[in-house]
Amino acid sequence: MQIEIASPYDKMAESGSSLLRLIQNNDTNKLDLLVREALQNCLDAGNKTSKAVNVDFITGRTETAKVCNFFEEIETNLQEKCGNTCDFIAIRDTNTVGLTGPIRKADIGEDGKFGNYLKLVTEISKPQDQYGSGGSWGLGKTVYFRIGIGLVVYYSRIKKEDGAYESRLSAALVEDEKKSNAILTDGKGLRRGIAWWGEADPYDKNSKSTIPVTDEQVIKKIITAFGVDVFDEMATGTMILIPFINRKQLLDETIPAGHAEDYQIPYWCKTSIEDYIKIAIQRWYAPRIQNEEYKGQYLRVNINGDKITYSKMAPVFQLIQNLYNATPENGNEFNGKKISSKEVEIRNNTFKKGCATAGVVNYLKVTSEDLKMIEPDHLPNPYYYIDKLSSDTMYNDPIVLFTRKPGMIVAYATTGDWTDNIPKCEIGEYIVAIFVANSNNMLSQTDMSLEEYIRGSEKADHKAWEDWTIPGGNPQIIQRIKRGVRKKIKDDFSAITIGTEEKKNLGLGKMLADLLLPPTDFSYWDDAKGGTAGLGGTGGDGARSTKTGGNVNNTVHVVMKQMALPIFGQSEIAMPVRILFGKQKTAIIEIVVDAEGRTIPSSEWEETFGSAFPIVLNGFTVTSVTRGKGKDLVTLIGGKTDISADIKIGGINFEFERTAMSGTKKRIKITTGDPDNYVIDGVMRYSLNGVQGTIVLKEEA
Repeated sequence: MQIEIASPYDKMAESGSSLLRLIQNNDTNKLDLLVREALQNCLDAGNKTSKAVNVDFITGRTETAKVCNFFEEIETNLQEKCGNTCDFIAIRDTNTVGLTGPIRKADIGEDGKFGNYLKLVTEISKPQDQYGSGGSWGLGKTVYFRIGIGLVVYYSRIKKEDGAYESRLSAALVEDEKKSNAILTDGKGLRRGIAWWGEADPYDKNSKSTIPVTDEQVIKKIITAFGVDVFDEMATGTMILIPFINRKQLLDETIPAGHAEDYQIPYWCKTSIEDYIKIAIQRWYAPRIQNEEYKGQYLRVNINGDKITYSKMAPVFQLIQNLYNATPENGNEFNGKKISSKEVEIRNNTFKKGCATAGVVNYLKVTSEDLKMIEPDHLPNPYYYIDKLSSDTMYNDPIVLFTRKPGMIVAYATTGDWTDNIPKCEIGEYIVAIFVANSNNMLSQTDMSLEEYIRGSEKADHKAWEDWTIPGGNPQIIQRIKRGVRKKIKDDFSAITIGTEEKKNLGLGKMLADLLLPPTDFSYWDDAKGGTAGLGGTGGDGARSTKTGGNVNNTVHVVMKQMALPIFGQSEIAMPVRILFGKQKTAIIEIVVDAEGRTIPSSEWEETFGSAFPIVLNGFTVTSVTRGKGKDLVTLIGGKTDISADIKIGGINFEFERTAMSGTKKRIKITTGDPDNYVIDGVMRYSLNGVQGTIVLKEEA
C-alpha cells in the first residue's frame, strides 16, 4: 500500500505524541479502554434492521515477514524493531453499516457530513451525531493507537446507495515522533508521527494522498496474511485490526492498584488477554449482552469463537443484567429474590410536560451464595470483577453503577456521591444497584433531552457524569440524581423502627463511646492479653467466626483475626490473617472439615472414613512480622516470604505437620522466641476437594 505521511507544516495540526495524550485517562488500563471504545463504535454502527449486533474479538499471531511489506517505507523498520513474529488483536462487527460515506474531503456534500470512514480513519474530534450514540468527543478511537506500536488496519464492507457492495481497506500509524525508536523516519528530523496507507488517489496526482484500497483481491491478500477471513459477499461491517501488540505488557497493566500480592490478583489478570477481555466485556456491557429485552439491538459477542451468553457470564454480571431489565411496573428477580425498582424523581419543573422522573434505580442485596463465592464454585468477590477495592475490610461497600441509552456501564461507584450514607453490609452480603436514565425526557429550560445533557456531561473517556452549564444555567440534574439514588436505597436498608426512648439511648451510647474509647484499632492487643478468644477464618463464605484456643479468660494469649475475605484462585484459596502473640509463644493453625455442628480434624477424618484428608494446606505466606509496640516496635520481616517447608526466619520457627495417611500438610506450628508481643501478618494458602473447610487456632504452653 502507498504511504501518505502527514505534513509537519500544516497549521494547528496535531502531532502523534499529542494525539496519544488526548484521553487523559491513566486509571483505566488499555484493554478496558479498548473494549469500551470498540464495542461502543460497533453498537453505534448497527444497521437498525437486525435484532443484534455481532462482534468478534480475534487474537492471533503471524510472521512479520508476511505483513510488513504491505506498509510502504516502514517495511525494514517493522522487521528490525518488531521481531520475527507479530501478535495482533482484531475487533470485527457485522449487522452494522460499515465505514460508509465519502473517502476524501472533496466529496463531502453540502450537509457537511464526514461519514463513518473519514471520521474514523482520517479525522479526530469528529463525534457521532446520531441520537443515543456513545461518543460525544470523537477522541475515544485514539486508544487503538495505544494498544500496539501505533499501527491500525481498517477493513470494512459496505452497501452503497446504488445497492452495490464495496470493500474498503486502509491503515494509519500514530506514534510519539519524539521517541528514538520511532517507526516513521524521514531523515530530516521534522515529522508529526502520523501516516496513512491505501491506494493512490487518482484525482490528486500531484501529491501522495491516499484513499482506501477497494480491490477485493488485494484486500484478501492483506487480511488473510494475518490468518483472518474476509467478510462474506453479502455481509456489511467493519474490522479494526491492531498488529504488533505486546501481550505481556497489556496483561501486566491490568493488575489492579493495591493488589501487589500474587494471591490478590484475579486469574484473568494473569492467564491471558483473552481471559481478561471476556471479563472486561461483561464489566462494561453486561446490560446488553445477549439481552433480548434490551430496547434496540442487543449485543452478541465472542472471543475467538467462544460466545459469551447469559449462562456463561459471571453471577455478578448476570445480576447486573437482571437489575437493568427491572422496572417499577414489572419488577424482576435474581436467584429467587425480588429486585426493588423505584423511580428517581426531580422536581422544580426540570423536565417538560410535568414529568419529574429522571430514571429508575434498581437494587438488591445478595449473598456470597448468590454470587457463587462458596463451595463448589469459589468465585472471587464482586469487587474483583468490577476492578474496585472495598474501602473497608470489616464491611462491604455498596456497589452503584449507572448507564444511559447505549447500555454501556459508565462507571462503578463504591464510595463518594453515588453511595454516601447507603449502609454497608456484613461480610458475605452485598448491595448492588444500577441507575438507568430516562433518556427521552426533555429538559424544560432548553430543547435538549436528558440523554443529550448526560452525554454532554461525560468526558472523552465516558467514565463519569458531572453537571454542566447549558443555556439558562446549570440545572444540577446529576447532583439531584445522585441524591435521589442514595435516598431510595438508604431508606430501604436503614428502615429500623424503634421507640423514641431507644433512639435516645442509642444516641447517648454513641456519644459516650466517642468520648471514652480510642478512635480505631484499639482491640487487638487487649484481645491478645486476655480479652476474648480468637476469630477463625472460613474456607466457605467468610461470614462465620469460630471460637478457638480454650476458655475465654486471661489465659488466652494468642489471637488470630481474618483480615479480609478469602481470595479464590483457580487452584487454591488464600485467606489473609493476622496472628497476635501476648505471653504465649506457640500457636498452631489447622484447617479442619466443617461438618454439621462440629469440625473434623485430619486424624479423625482419616481414621473414621479411611480416606485421605480432603483439604491440603499448600503453605503460608508471611507478609510482615513485628515485635513490641509503640516506640519499641521492631520490624523483623518486612517483605513477602512464601513458606511451604519447615524454616526459621526472623527468630520464629515455622513447622508443618502432615496427615498420617496421605502425607499432605495439615497444620502449621508457629513458635516465637521470647514471648514479646509478636504480630504476624500472612496468608494461609490451601485447597479444598469437595468439602467446606474452617481455619482454627490452637495454642500450646
